[in-house]
Amino acid sequence: MLVSIAPYLLSTYRLIQCAFPNGVDSESYFPLLALLYNEMSHRCLAQVMAQYTGKDYLLFLMMCME
Repeated sequence: MLVSIAPYLLSTYRLIQCAFPNGVDSESYFPLLALLYNEMSHRCLAQVMAQYTGKDYLLFLMMCME
């Protein structure tokens, strides 16, 4: 699968992909966000999660900023 994401976020994307090959389940969703939140900017986190889940970037950005 071809991924269109900034090169500096590719390692994080691949890490999530390896940890959750079948997608992030509802039980792991918020713990994953909390784990990444302390290490990434709001925009970078939103971009990676939006790319991986196929959901809207702005949705994740708003969740990160709450």
